[in-house]
Amino acid sequence: MLVYCVDKKLNEIRMEIHKTTKKIKTEKKTTRDKKSKLKKQSRTRNTLSVLWLSVLIIYLICLLFIPKEIAYPANRNDLALLLPVVTITFWLVFGTTKSFGSTNGEALGYAIFSIGISLMLPAILHDYREEKELSLYGKVDKCIVIARKTEVEDKNAWLIKCSYAANGEEFVTYFHNEKNKKYKVGDTLEITYSKDFPNMYRINFE
Repeated sequence: MLVYCVDKKLNEIRMEIHKTTKKIKTEKKTTRDKKSKLKKQSRTRNTLSVLWLSVLIIYLICLLFIPKEIAYPANRNDLALLLPVVTITFWLVFGTTKSFGSTNGEALGYAIFSIGISLMLPAILHDYREEKELSLYGKVDKCIVIARKTEVEDKNAWLIKCSYAANGEEFVTYFHNEKNKKYKVGDTLEITYSKDFPNMYRINFE
């Protein structure tokens, strides 16, 4: 009887050890599976982050060295260029910062801030490119005021638009602030434009 009880107890202990061993193996396998899944997710996230960042860098380079045919469109429609720049910049920066773990609020803040930067840098390059182009290929000529208006935000600001002829074609300027407020429609003033690319110009206010 004693031997039977001891043998039964030993069997129970063996069963308990077997269950515990099986549980430990199962937990280890689950842990390994979780770690493997986390590594895959991390690699995927890192790949996406690099991809987002690469696209953003390429976009910014293209933005800085945008062709003058796009930077100086013949239709003089600022919105045609500004809207795509603002939209693409916003989503690229938002997606890039999110891929690196930023919250929605942080990513939104970075994206909004980047819009100002993306507009400011091309503007600086725009002025430099214009100065260089006109110093090399600039031609001084006459232009005629074809329209004038006051600024919407500042009624004291006087804006004029001019037309000029170059290479057998007629070109029209943007509206420019005329601080002296002395030119009216039909008046003539001096303009410098690029003989190589007449859409690039500078009105020479006296």
